[in-house]
Amino acid sequence: MVEIVKDQPDLLGTTVIFDGGSFKRVVNFYRGWHPELGGRLHQGLQGQETAVEREILRPIRVFRVTENGSNNHQP
Repeated sequence: MVEIVKDQPDLLGTTVIFDGGSFKRVVNFYRGWHPELGGRLHQGLQGQETAVEREILRPIRVFRVTENGSNNHQP
């Protein structure tokens, strides 16, 4: 069976708004108007653009739990 994947919008650029510890907030700019992405539609330098604001959470620490229940810290 062949799965048809819808074309992804053309990414123009990314701007970091805030970066602190494990939390990061970025804005991705896509060429054209894409209301399905839930962003702001505006007329930008490259013509019609969609600006989508996203939050990214990164893990600070990762732990491995073994059979005996001890925790081993992984860098």
